[in-house]
Amino acid sequence: MILLLAACFGTSYDEEDISAALADAFCTRQKDCARGTYEAIYFGDADCRRQNGVSYDALVEGFGACDYHIDEAEEAVDRLYDLDCGAFFDGAYIADYSEIWTGCVGGGGGGGPTASGATGT
Repeated sequence: MILLLAACFGTSYDEEDISAALADAFCTRQKDCARGTYEAIYFGDADCRRQNGVSYDALVEGFGACDYHIDEAEEAVDRLYDLDCGAFFDGAYIADYSEIWTGCVGGGGGGGPTASGATGT
């Protein structure tokens, strides 16, 4: 029942929840699109979410002086889950960060994991 409600109404991600949601979506795509790399880098799903959660925590912290848009965050997570592998490897999800956080004072952002497993800047 809860899953049905979530499917109908979507999931909202508060700013405190967005790094975990992005890390989960990122790990799902990486596992689906690059299983060999995924298995070489991580000891399993929890390890992937932990490592990428740290990267996304740094990303969120970098956007601390920006306005957070919860609806854009939901859409960005959904798009990351739905990316085809080519778009994932091209880093198509990175452009979504500038939609989640806007009006940044003194810059902000940067970082976050990339499909290769490296932290982007």
